[in-house]
Amino acid sequence: MVDISMTGKNLSIVLQGGLFKKNSIDVANITSEYRNLFPDAEIVLSVSSSDFLDTSKYELTTYKNTAKNQEFIRACNILNSVVDTVVFCGDALPLPPVNIKHPSCNANYQIEAARSGLQKATREFVLRVRNDFLFKDNSFLIQYKEMCGNPRGRFSVFQERIMICSLFTLNPYAVERLPFHYSDWFHLGKLSDVRLLWNIPHINLNYMTYYMNNPYLPGSNELERHFLAKTAVEQYISFGFFSKKFPNIKLSCHNDLRSRRESIDILLDNFCILDDKKASVYFPKYMKDFSFRPNEKICISHKNWDLLSKNRQIDPETILTYNKDSIYGHTISGFPFRLNMSDMHTKIGMQLGKEIVVPKTESGGVVVFGPHFEIREGRYRARAYISSLVSKETIIKMSATLEHGKEVLQEAQFSFKDYHNDFSKTENFLTLDLDFTCPHKVGFDFEIVLDVDRVEDMAISHIEIFEAKRSLKTILASGRNKNAASSRVEIFEAKEYPRMEEMPLLFRCYMNISAKIMKKSLVEKRNRNPYAFFRDSKSMLARYPKKIYLNKYRAMNKEGDVG
Repeated sequence: MVDISMTGKNLSIVLQGGLFKKNSIDVANITSEYRNLFPDAEIVLSVSSSDFLDTSKYELTTYKNTAKNQEFIRACNILNSVVDTVVFCGDALPLPPVNIKHPSCNANYQIEAARSGLQKATREFVLRVRNDFLFKDNSFLIQYKEMCGNPRGRFSVFQERIMICSLFTLNPYAVERLPFHYSDWFHLGKLSDVRLLWNIPHINLNYMTYYMNNPYLPGSNELERHFLAKTAVEQYISFGFFSKKFPNIKLSCHNDLRSRRESIDILLDNFCILDDKKASVYFPKYMKDFSFRPNEKICISHKNWDLLSKNRQIDPETILTYNKDSIYGHTISGFPFRLNMSDMHTKIGMQLGKEIVVPKTESGGVVVFGPHFEIREGRYRARAYISSLVSKETIIKMSATLEHGKEVLQEAQFSFKDYHNDFSKTENFLTLDLDFTCPHKVGFDFEIVLDVDRVEDMAISHIEIFEAKRSLKTILASGRNKNAASSRVEIFEAKEYPRMEEMPLLFRCYMNISAKIMKKSLVEKRNRNPYAFFRDSKSMLARYPKKIYLNKYRAMNKEGDVG
């Protein structure tokens, strides 16, 4: 059983990379955060290259103690105070780029820094990580412990799994078909295992300029023809190791697909993939890639890794195959489907963090529109989560449309007066619901639009799309692997909730009268979410309408049950 101490007693953290004038403050801050998070861990700083350090000494010092160097001296002092061991790497030189779109390649710096740092580490477990990547809490350790329990098969080599990132563990069944391309941003696992993975020679110039003298494989797509090197660095590292253990696997060049299936089996048996949606990460260089939705298919997501590792009878091709249209032309599916503000657009607001924020406006306009995905025929509910609303008087119009607004499926208006972030005590959002129906087999360029006339302040967190009722079939094995073919049917029902206007007249009259007596916060909760209000209410005033409402709810959700 994997048991990594939450204080880091049996954990070495190897931070590797260059230490330059431009990044010294960031590296010092990140290293300090790891020390705060894991006070008992061993921290090894493996410096691959630097433009201001005196590498002839065994600690971090600058060449000259001058006024101009004071900032770097402070960074060195902080690093020396929190780091247990400093390693200055041996000779390495930059190489030509891997890809025509990339800068020069520092793979040999990376190999040398990883190998040297891991040699100095002494604890049972190790986190080998780039020095610009920070786990902000210990939730990644909890994930690792849980995933190590997944079954392993005949390609197992390591004592325990090694955790890696989904970005960029490339999906060889998608647009850039690169088998054995496992992310190398970080490795978390047994020290003895991670050392094995990095016990590889430097890459030579001939390898990096392979396609200057060799043709691409027939059938290579445009992205695959950008390569200059024989393989990506990630492939060089992983295939270089695993080919020694399994001589029959093949990778003659970067998009050689002869061992594509084995590359997935090796991934499932030896690695586990971080669920970045449940991890708190600071990685400024690539933060946008975490929220770029196509990466869920371009790369192998935690979700797909978990499904395949627990169900080894599945043919990975049936789960992982995506063409360009299915990657970049998204369909609203897998409900509830969350639309983050990074998916959306705005005309009068601005993207701040993970929200769209609207400062004070008198003229109003379109706060949110998008994301122009496809949506299947059916009945849906869109729910907007508003994290701030301050206004003397405003109307918010919410619409569901197709064809860039040419076809309006449904719209509704919500009025607010003297509203100052007046959310209920148990909720952090003001929620607006819109029920709509898509009458077409496929609706194109679907979007949710929020218009506002005037606000003092407004912020939108996200939008969720719920399907009224559905039956979902997941095919676990099909295609070429006929002998293992089987299927599992998951059946669930997204509940429908009666709207106030659908209730009997007497019920509505009663509620209008009782609203004059109820607390304002209760009235607000009832207006936002009647089901939650009646379900939780213990008020005498709600006893009669509670029975009526919940009976209506049960009747609605009994109809059309799927067996």
